[in-house]
Amino acid sequence: TKEEIEDAASKYGAVQKVKIDKKREGVAFVEFLEKNSAKLAAKRSIKIGRTICKTVHLKQLPDENPAPAATPASTKKNSTTTALVSSLPEDVTVEELKSLFEPCGEIVDIRVGKNASGRIAFVEMATKTGFKKVLKQKGKDVRGKKITTSAAKNAFDNKAGASGGGEQARPKPQDCKTIIVKNLPYYHGDSEEKIRNRIKRIFKVCGSVSAVRPFMTLERGDNAPDPTFKGLAFVEFSEPDAADAALKMNGRDNEGRPMKIDWSDNRDVAVRKKKKGKKGSK
Repeated sequence: TKEEIEDAASKYGAVQKVKIDKKREGVAFVEFLEKNSAKLAAKRSIKIGRTICKTVHLKQLPDENPAPAATPASTKKNSTTTALVSSLPEDVTVEELKSLFEPCGEIVDIRVGKNASGRIAFVEMATKTGFKKVLKQKGKDVRGKKITTSAAKNAFDNKAGASGGGEQARPKPQDCKTIIVKNLPYYHGDSEEKIRNRIKRIFKVCGSVSAVRPFMTLERGDNAPDPTFKGLAFVEFSEPDAADAALKMNGRDNEGRPMKIDWSDNRDVAVRKKKKGKKGSK
């Protein structure tokens, strides 16, 4: 079914549309909101139940009902007027979202999709004022679910940091297979092992994850509280190519928070640097 295909494909990124080919049995087209998601899905197989499906990356299919040509003033999209809305009900509709955000101002476009966290939508407003009003809807109840809102550029701009400031990544160290991830949720109440597994699931679409090292507070003493996660972790992959793919997730939304990802030294390199620093201080 379309729902099964969408669920299986969403682990690679937000899915905008699923179309089943009526002429060819066992063929379907999945349209992602991001090009990188489509490329990643094409490199890896999509598993539906016990069936492993072959994937191929195609160019974007022409719209069956193309919209009238945009005027020059509206041809260039302003990313600062598009909001990412997440934590939505699974069966939310465009009409429902239109009713919710119409009081904020003129709506240019609403695109509903899905990522690993659940149902999301991109709401493009005609003005910055309308965009800011949409952001202020954060926490609003939609059929029992409190929505989260953020600037959509944080979900797509690979150079955007946690603050959306367009921060550049450091140069990639030679044979680097390790990244540092900041601005992760604090996962209050979760054990360190559970946090490792959570982070591993985020990046398994990029390739084989060999180690996850979350940064935990550690207080000494008999009555010291349990270690708590500080929203930062080192993720090491088996291959450099997997780390390259992970860096492209910089700025992507994760449970309402844009991840800030940069290169980090491999563990053996970091240990050597630390030892060298100790010797130099003697």
